[in-house]
Amino acid sequence: MRSKNFFRANRQFIIQIDAVSQLVHYFNRKLKVVLFNSEFDIIVSREKSVLLKEWLDS
Repeated sequence: MRSKNFFRANRQFIIQIDAVSQLVHYFNRKLKVVLFNSEFDIIVSREKSVLLKEWLDS
C-alpha cells in the first residue's frame, strides 16, 4: 500500500510519514525504520527499501 501519507512497510506494519524518525541501514541492504515513541523494530525488505526512500523524498 502506497499513498501520500501511509506506506506498507511489511506484513505487520503500515507507517505514517510523520512518525518516521530515522532510517538505519540493516544487513543485506534492508532498512530499519525508527519511529518516534515506538519500541518496535520495523524492517523493510531490500525490494521495498527503494520505494520507501522514494516515498519519503516525495
